[in-house]
Amino acid sequence: MIYRVYKRVGRNAKVLILTEPFWSIPMNWVFFYRPMFLSIIIGLSPIEIGLLITMANFFASV
Repeated sequence: MIYRVYKRVGRNAKVLILTEPFWSIPMNWVFFYRPMFLSIIIGLSPIEIGLLITMANFFASV
């Protein structure tokens, strides 16, 4: 059944179906390790990290 559905969709949809797993797993890693990177490597305080992530989330949703 899945093969029949995959066979009927267009070329762009096939590429999206095949590449989606490569984006969903690493993005979870980015959201988990971003505060640690900002704290250890960049040297931001917890307040600065919270402000930066809040602003990034706000502008991403606008």
